[in-house]
Order: sequence, then C-alpha cells, then structure tokens
Amino acid sequence: MKHEKLLNHFLSMAKNDDLIQRSHLSLLIAIYHQWQNNDYRNPVNITRRSLMLTSKIKSFATYHKCIKDLEALAYFRYEPCYKPTGSFIHWPKDLLAMLN
Repeated sequence: MKHEKLLNHFLSMAKNDDLIQRSHLSLLIAIYHQWQNNDYRNPVNITRRSLMLTSKIKSFATYHKCIKDLEALAYFRYEPCYKPTGSFIHWPKDLLAMLN
C-alpha cells in the first residue's frame, strides 16, 4: 500500500537519528495508527489520552517531550488545541507528496 511508504520513511529516518528513543517511535506509530483510522486525512485529529493509551506512554511529561521532539525534528507539525475535541498533527507536504 502507498500509505505504508510514509511509515517506512519515518522508521528509516528514526533508524538514522540518535535522538529518537523507544517512546518517540511508539508515539509516532500511535499517530500513524490514528491517521489510518481517520481514512488518511491530513491533518490528523488526535487526543492526548488516545495516543498515550496506544503508545503505552504513562507520563504526561514524556508524552509532551516526545511530541515536542518529533515536531522539532520535522517529523510533523503539531497544532495544540486545549478543547476536548483534540489537537492536530500535520504531516509535511513533501512526505505526503511521496504517496502519489
């Protein structure tokens, strides 16, 4: 499937990035899973609660550190929203272009 290319690309990026830890990978895969469940729509609507459950991250501090780190490393752009409807993750346009 073409969407698996994005996951493969992220895993390849992470493999060569010494800053990426298991918690980052777990969160990235949880975000990808949420994207999959939302019919691959960009931006991805997320909630901290659902991502923490899926990624098995127990600490709020770890969750926020991972989100901040992954955004700083250009894996995605994070748009926080402080309402119960959730925040948004925007995949980079150049990465989405590789799906076509």
